[in-house]
Amino acid sequence: VLAWLEAGRDELAIYSFDTALHQLEPFGPYREDGTLERSLFGIEPFGMTSLNDAIGAAAKGLAARPNSHRALIVLTDGRDNHSQLSPAEASSIASSIDVPVYIMAVVSPLDHAGKATAVSTESPVPVGDLADLARRTGGDFFVTSATEQTSLAARRLVDELRHQYLIAFEPASRPGWRPLEVRARDSQFVVRARGGYISGGR
Repeated sequence: VLAWLEAGRDELAIYSFDTALHQLEPFGPYREDGTLERSLFGIEPFGMTSLNDAIGAAAKGLAARPNSHRALIVLTDGRDNHSQLSPAEASSIASSIDVPVYIMAVVSPLDHAGKATAVSTESPVPVGDLADLARRTGGDFFVTSATEQTSLAARRLVDELRHQYLIAFEPASRPGWRPLEVRARDSQFVVRARGGYISGGR
C-alpha cells in the first residue's frame, strides 16, 4: 500500500494489533525516508488476535481526524480468536462514523490454489463475516497470496480512495435500521457505499 502513496498528498498512521491495538506511527504526511516501511516490516505475529476489536478501536481513532476523506486498511490472515466485538458490531462502529473498512486477507499460496495472478474475493481461510463487515461500511474485501496480487489490490484500493464523494440525504422519520443503496446510472462505474444507517427518529 505504501508504494502507491504520494508524499505531500497522503496522510496515514500505522497500527499493529494482537489482543490490543498499538499505534506504531502517529498520523502524519506520508514520507519517503523509509521510516514507515521499517515500522511495517518490524511487526512480528505472536499470540492471540482481536481483529474485530482492533477494527472498532482504529475506526474510533479515525473519527477524530478532520479530513472527511478517510479509510481503514486492514492486513490480516482473517483469523480472530480473542475479540469481544462481533464483525457486525465492529462494522456498526465504523459505519456510524463514516469510515469505510478495506480488508486484505493475505494467505499462503498453498491455500490459494489457482489464484496465482488474480485478486480474489473468495477466501480459503475461515474469515467469518469479514467480507460483510467491509462492504457494510462502504469498503471492500480482497484475498491475496502472491506479491503481484498484493500490489495490484493495493493500487486498486488507493485509486478508489482518491475518488471518494460525500452524498447527503434526509433520513427516515421512523427509528431503526434503514438499508441504503447507491447506484450509478452508467453501469461501467462501481459504487461502494455503506450498507445502511440507524435512524433515531424525530
